[in-house]
Amino acid sequence: MLRMNRHMKSGHMIPLAAALLMGATACQDLQVDNTTSPGRIQSATNPQGLQSFAGGTFFPTLYQGLYGRLSGTTTVSNSNLLSSWPLIGPELTATLSGDTRLMLVDFAEPRTALHNNISNISVGNDVEGPRMFWADVHKAASNASFALSILNDTVLNLKIVEGGDTVRNDRARAFSKLIQGWSWGSLAVMFDKANYANEFMPVPVKLADMVVMGRETLVEWPELLDSAFAALEEAREVARSNPSVVKFPAGSPTQPLWFGTTTAISNGQFIELVNTIEARLIVLSARTPADRAALPWARVEALTRAGLKQDLRFRLETTNRGNALVYRAETVQTNSGNVHSYRMDPRGTFGLADQSGEFQRWLAKPVATPGNAATHRYRFDVITPDLRITGRDTINTATPNPKANGAYVRYRPNNENFNLDRGTYLFSAYQWGRHAIETGASNTAANALTGSVPVVTAVENDLLLAEALYFLGGAAGTNDAEVAALINKTRTRGQTVNNGLTFANNLPAVTPAGAPEVDGYCVPRQETAGNAPGACGTLYDALRYERMLELFTTDIIRGYADARGFGMLADGTILSWPVPGNALDMYKLPYYTAGGKSCGNANAACYAPVHSPVR
Repeated sequence: MLRMNRHMKSGHMIPLAAALLMGATACQDLQVDNTTSPGRIQSATNPQGLQSFAGGTFFPTLYQGLYGRLSGTTTVSNSNLLSSWPLIGPELTATLSGDTRLMLVDFAEPRTALHNNISNISVGNDVEGPRMFWADVHKAASNASFALSILNDTVLNLKIVEGGDTVRNDRARAFSKLIQGWSWGSLAVMFDKANYANEFMPVPVKLADMVVMGRETLVEWPELLDSAFAALEEAREVARSNPSVVKFPAGSPTQPLWFGTTTAISNGQFIELVNTIEARLIVLSARTPADRAALPWARVEALTRAGLKQDLRFRLETTNRGNALVYRAETVQTNSGNVHSYRMDPRGTFGLADQSGEFQRWLAKPVATPGNAATHRYRFDVITPDLRITGRDTINTATPNPKANGAYVRYRPNNENFNLDRGTYLFSAYQWGRHAIETGASNTAANALTGSVPVVTAVENDLLLAEALYFLGGAAGTNDAEVAALINKTRTRGQTVNNGLTFANNLPAVTPAGAPEVDGYCVPRQETAGNAPGACGTLYDALRYERMLELFTTDIIRGYADARGFGMLADGTILSWPVPGNALDMYKLPYYTAGGKSCGNANAACYAPVHSPVR
């Protein structure tokens, strides 16, 4: 459903058409009256409306694509978006009891091809999640392009004025370019192709011609990624040229414009943020471990050397500014009809920390549905010295307690709302709880509306730099000491575990030779299937373990995309997602699918975690 003003010039129709066509969800009403997502027409007619529109392109538009759509003041809704990539990647696991089995198909094992990439769409349809991401993130790019087209309009010549007579247009311009690049880059990371339409592209008025435009602006993901980088470079350049203007206030309970952060963002911090986001997109774009090894690591090093030094944290509030990913990952639901009981997948994090051999025995067991807990994969307890995962009974004991809560993770003795008939291999004893633990909040919906959540962190920047240095060091490993030092920033720091005990330090420092064995323990251990604990991890194993644990639930695509480049996706998992079927239908293009049971299939992953990639 599209509402247009008859006075709107055709040159400003670009993002209107894009939101209708590229968003490709049932009916999107583009006229919104609140200040964080005002109608485009209002934005074209007054400076304050333009600022509100440009400043609202991150929240809620891009934010809801990365963290789930928000609903109500005490609950966070939209499981469909979160029932896709966090479950398909080795990050979260669930059986989605109480919901249709259709949603289970694409993260069930053994993997099958995406089975239902057609135009039909409804709640409970497994492909709803990728479609929501497609729609929301395209809309964010479209909104940013629209804001830029108004900023560039010499006839309207709108001037955003604040603080006396200071013109703030360049702040809106730099921000819009960042959102444009961030959005295009995120689409390029996930899909085999997506739409590219910038602020300068003329668009016809007739719907039939808009359909043609939507079809013709589909580009392959590498081309879209290059366009994302060009937009990010423009954001940097505008910021560098206007240091007194391109800076952003903190968010407030009544106004989450711009980043909605807990603190103000200086000009220098904005440029650092752009750098880290570009480095993130480069690294997460790799479809295979071979692709990851061949990335432009010198570029990643340059970006991260000038990257974030402090976290970008989004301020949560009780009025629709929550985090659906945090809510789903951390909330315990015991009622039989609820579909939102999620736990941690052992392959992504806690299994690698296990010292007992249970993880290797788990890997060696068959996958089946419904399966048998005695003979097939089932939940297991881990013995680990990593205090982020499990705790200890007293400050004086060095013996890990597999049932004691850690600093980031809660032990769950029961299988709340996990359905045996959907596969015992999906069960897990450990639930993510870092946000609730750090804020002292209960694991309820209110938890996702309390405090703040990280969007981009200094730790992520450090670990991106560490990986760049690892590959740039070559076979001789000339940078490995610095790589180890960057990993050890989080690996060795003290931890206050969930029972209130504070430990001076966590794991022993990793060295260029890898994870050291101390008192029979080493973290991580390798995944080799068998009946004994895996070998102590290499330096690269320690790097990927630290990324998977420290960046857990950063957004809905990070865990999947990282695991793809590390070789951690299950056999047959899709590597590049197809254009959603409802978009194909609107563009009048044939349906197609991807993925499959065998890792030898085109566009399908092979589970083969990388321990020491060629460099």
